[in-house]
Amino acid sequence: MKITGGSIKAKMLLPGEEKVNQIRLYSGEKFEAVNEAGPGCICAVTGPVRTFAGQGLGCQAASMDPVLEPVLTYEMKLPWDCDKG
Repeated sequence: MKITGGSIKAKMLLPGEEKVNQIRLYSGEKFEAVNEAGPGCICAVTGPVRTFAGQGLGCQAASMDPVLEPVLTYEMKLPWDCDKG
C-alpha cells in the first residue's frame, strides 16, 4: 500500500467496514510492525480481504488499469531434420 496523503493506523476501519490489523514495513523477508504509516510510506497491511491492487481508499481515486506490453519476442529455428513432434 502506498500512503499518498494523511495516515493509516493499526486497528483503523477502512471504507467498507474492513479493519487494519497490522501495518508492516518490509525489508527483504523481514518486517517491522508499526502503529502508523504516513504520506509517502510504502507498507503492507493485514486484515482487509475485499481490497484489490490499484484500488483507491479514502479520497484517492482508483489507478488506471496496468498496460502490459511484450518486451521480448523470439522465434526458434530448428534444423530441418529435427523431430518437431
